[in-house]
Amino acid sequence: APGGKSFTLAQIMNNSGKIVSCDIHPHRVKLIEQGVQRLGYDIVVPMLNDATVYNDTLGTFDRVLCDVPCSGVGVIHRKPDIRYKKAAEFDSLPKLQLEILTTSSKYVKPQGVIVYSTCTLFKNENIEVFDRFLAENLEFEPLPFENGEYFKTILPNGENDGFFFARARRKGVYELSESICDLIESNAQSGVGAWELLSVIREDLLITEAPVHDDALKENVHRIKSALSAIEISDRAILADILTDMLKARGVSFSENGYLVTDEPPELMTYVKNVFSDEAFDVFSEEFTDPRLRYAPTIKDAVRALVNDEVGYALLPLEEKGIRLPTVEELLLRFDLRIVSITPVFGNAADADLTYALVAKNLVLRPYSSTDDRYFEIRVPKASTRDLYGLLFASELFGNTIYRIGTSSLTSGDEKNEFYTVVLKSEGSSFLKMLTYLTLFLDDFVPVGLYKNVE
Repeated sequence: APGGKSFTLAQIMNNSGKIVSCDIHPHRVKLIEQGVQRLGYDIVVPMLNDATVYNDTLGTFDRVLCDVPCSGVGVIHRKPDIRYKKAAEFDSLPKLQLEILTTSSKYVKPQGVIVYSTCTLFKNENIEVFDRFLAENLEFEPLPFENGEYFKTILPNGENDGFFFARARRKGVYELSESICDLIESNAQSGVGAWELLSVIREDLLITEAPVHDDALKENVHRIKSALSAIEISDRAILADILTDMLKARGVSFSENGYLVTDEPPELMTYVKNVFSDEAFDVFSEEFTDPRLRYAPTIKDAVRALVNDEVGYALLPLEEKGIRLPTVEELLLRFDLRIVSITPVFGNAADADLTYALVAKNLVLRPYSSTDDRYFEIRVPKASTRDLYGLLFASELFGNTIYRIGTSSLTSGDEKNEFYTVVLKSEGSSFLKMLTYLTLFLDDFVPVGLYKNVE
């Protein structure tokens, strides 16, 4: 020691794979490094780390061994000074042990295993700590040994020291989906909707602020959030796919409308009058009961009227020859506006290649049929490139087409914010699975539009 267990594991693994061996004391990390050089187990990576503080740079692992500080009575024959310590010196150990175990569990992959070990025989440091961990972390389940028990106590004798160890498995994607479903169903009667609970599971949600109603619910949400944080990017989409189907099968009612901030603004539109905008107005007005019109001298005036609630919609030129108009895109970004519908326009000579958009302050969900091409446009900070890769995988799994990926930026003072704009296409179906995925896993996404191409 230190490093004995790490080196034993490296031997069992035939020096193939990777073992991160952590200790809080620099001199002990140095000794582990010396052991690596002496024994040649180069898969062992010594690291200075506080086991009570989550380190998001570590990543996740198939197996985590949590060898915690303890009273050491199992090795008292080798460390006789332990017998002279006062019992009060051990009182704080169970709290520390549970803290280390709970933090270490965050590094376990779905279906991975965590092992808790001590060299003591006291139950309050052993089975009581581990059972409390299981009770507080429902995403883990006991993993029995060959004797049917999930823990073992080895008593000291002439050949062995005294040890305790127990193990648990982190639930997989399907089991985690079941846990989330159970949580949603158990809270449905209290008025907490499916989308609301999925929202509070993820921190810093931009779409909705949903309260957590009691301490028990808060604790369950915390556990599930911890489990979700360990899921690989490729498994996130699979979980959203399974979860959405599972909720439907259980009769849980939820829809696109629940995930998104929507509105029904007054049927008063504004635009800059020309032959193209008149054509677009004729198309868009067919979706309204009593469309009314107010002209604007400039595009900026039209946007200003919308932002100031003088009208319900603004009709704006969005694209020319398939390319977004930079000035219009900047206005959408600066004032955080939403696209409600789009339509191509051709003018009197039928040779124009323009696309106009009907824009509002919030999303407006329109009825659609199985023959409609629907588009879901979102904005993601450019720093979230890793999240973008996950989104591309999810879109393929859900049967959505990536219609467009672009970039945009907004400068405010000395600060410049850059974004990816992603447009997903669906042929006559909802984006419910994608919304489940985004709500659980994609930080800081903004829904720009949910619309169909009206012609």
